[in-house]
Amino acid sequence: MTKLMDEVLAELATLPQHAQEELARQWLADVDDWKWDDSFARSPHVLERLAAEALAEDEAGETVPLEEVLNELDEIAHHEELSQEAEEPAASGSASSANGVSSVAEKSLG
Repeated sequence: MTKLMDEVLAELATLPQHAQEELARQWLADVDDWKWDDSFARSPHVLERLAAEALAEDEAGETVPLEEVLNELDEIAHHEELSQEAEEPAASGSASSANGVSSVAEKSLG
């Protein structure tokens, strides 16, 4: 490790834990980005090949529009929220139905 990095780490040690965590997350993301950039800079033909493959798959109809994927993810997240609501006791004190699904989830699913 370089002397400058030692100085940076010594300074970071004086910061509150939450600030250290945030900076560490940012640095790790930056390091990951740098590795990808460096990798593609050393072999630009790889990125070109991957792009050509992606375009060929799209032209062959082997891809799904991004909007469909995002809609499906939204639907999954919505169902997970409903499941969590059904498992939690109702905050308003309303009783659950006989099958264990809260009235809020029943209305959403109905």
